[in-house]
Amino acid sequence: MARQDLPTIINHILAETGVSKITYIGHSEGTTQFFMGASLNPDYFTERVNLFVALAPVASTAHIPTPWIRKSADHIEELELALMAANIYNLFAPMPRAIALQEFFCTLPYMEDVCMNMMKILHHEGVDSPAAGETFLSHEPSGQSWRTFVYYAQQIKSGRVALYDYGKRDNNRIYGTDEPPLVPYQNFAVPTALFSGSLDRLASPEDVAWTKEQIGDNVVFAKEYELDHFSFVIAKDMSYFTNDVMNVINQYN
Repeated sequence: MARQDLPTIINHILAETGVSKITYIGHSEGTTQFFMGASLNPDYFTERVNLFVALAPVASTAHIPTPWIRKSADHIEELELALMAANIYNLFAPMPRAIALQEFFCTLPYMEDVCMNMMKILHHEGVDSPAAGETFLSHEPSGQSWRTFVYYAQQIKSGRVALYDYGKRDNNRIYGTDEPPLVPYQNFAVPTALFSGSLDRLASPEDVAWTKEQIGDNVVFAKEYELDHFSFVIAKDMSYFTNDVMNVINQYN
């Protein structure tokens, strides 16, 4: 997604609009794609993007504090092998099938706590809008490659913010090393505004601080709000966007 999908989208926008540069706004995984893409292919992104607005930025998941997520990450290899053996590559199938599976698993006694924890991750009752949350959740689950989750779990388990770990044999074939190389954040050179949440259990304040340190002087704005991970799109109070985000965007456009 960082190497191919994102440049393809940007090329399309530039071709359709005729502008020379765009401002990129990403949330969560959308920021992961940009952080990685602009580190692996810096010339492309610096020539075409004047500002990166990162909402709930996820360059690293190494310090996610949520216990059940960390515990799941410890068993990611077994999960990966099971999914491959079953020829399952879309972890959450298209909507009708996913909803049926969700309803079935969440009625199992030992899955009730897992489902409740998932709901708490997706919607924070204290700061998120019930109406916006209902609309958001009506589109979930909507399909996701399991390798996305494996990649984030690899960071949690190893503490290394590296490229995808295919295992020793395939790593040597793809990268020429036993371990995947670290993401080269020293190459990142796009002006970046970081908007993070103190209640965020996926893009933790510790990981956001690490990200800020990695990209250094490229950070042109950074502020932490009393928001959770998905609050950046469904919060009761979205003034952070109309005020701070728009102010930064206007400075670069």
